[in-house]
Amino acid sequence: MLRIIIGISVTALSTFIGKKYTDKYCKRYSFLKALCDFNSALLRDVKFKKNGILDVLGDDFGNKDFDVFIHEYKLAMESGSNLPTLPDYLDDKDKEEIDGYFIKIGKSSSVSEYDFLLLKREEFAERCSELKIESQKYSSLGTRLGFILGVTVFIIII
Repeated sequence: MLRIIIGISVTALSTFIGKKYTDKYCKRYSFLKALCDFNSALLRDVKFKKNGILDVLGDDFGNKDFDVFIHEYKLAMESGSNLPTLPDYLDDKDKEEIDGYFIKIGKSSSVSEYDFLLLKREEFAERCSELKIESQKYSSLGTRLGFILGVTVFIIII
């Protein structure tokens, strides 16, 4: 009876670890999706409202890490300090692109800003679709591998 309880516990634990290990793919997709939403909001603001970037920075974009980054970025803009650090689950390519994006926005005329944001909307949408596929593939893979490892240990224990 104790072996069965231990086996079930190991299976549940390994499934949880597999899921947590592959969560970075879901987080990366969610962060970039929020960036796409931010870019769209900024695009609308530049085209219609013309209130400026600080108005858009106050919005909520549905991703906790992105909202914290945006809040820190707003504070950095107001104080003139460096860009805040990006989350660790983003790869270097994404970090460079996001840093470059935030360095350039809000610093040019509305026409060139609008063209830049249109270009970035296409790039971010393409990257989001890639990350969505990657997220779906790896998140289920991590859960399955964790479960299979747990069941294997469970069988060995019994």
